[in-house]
Amino acid sequence: MLKFFSLICAIITFFMSILHIFLLIGMPIGEYVLGGQNKVIPLNKRWINLVFVFLFLGLFYLGKSISIPFQFSEVPSKIIMIVYSLFLAYAIIGNIFFTKSKKEKVMMIPASIIVFACSFATLLLSW
Repeated sequence: MLKFFSLICAIITFFMSILHIFLLIGMPIGEYVLGGQNKVIPLNKRWINLVFVFLFLGLFYLGKSISIPFQFSEVPSKIIMIVYSLFLAYAIIGNIFFTKSKKEKVMMIPASIIVFACSFATLLLSW
């Protein structure tokens, strides 16, 4: 089960990183993030699309599901999973109560809930 949950986390996180790469290069899909305020993210806000964070997390969870050289010891792994789970809980709450974008609500709330559940399950199963 641990491998299944971490693989789901890795796959969805990689899709999130692809979304942020597209936003970083100026694709008109900004309705899916940041409350849907801009169709194209302005240059001064593109730093928010820190793609390397999502790529790192995707690799981290992929390392939990299959044997790749990108793995951490036990304590840093648990810290990463706790921080990412808390970030996802914040994203879920923010998207439910504060975003005005229907596209963001339809796409990001389910994705965040699934990744939160899988990340939390991975944390519990690796304890």
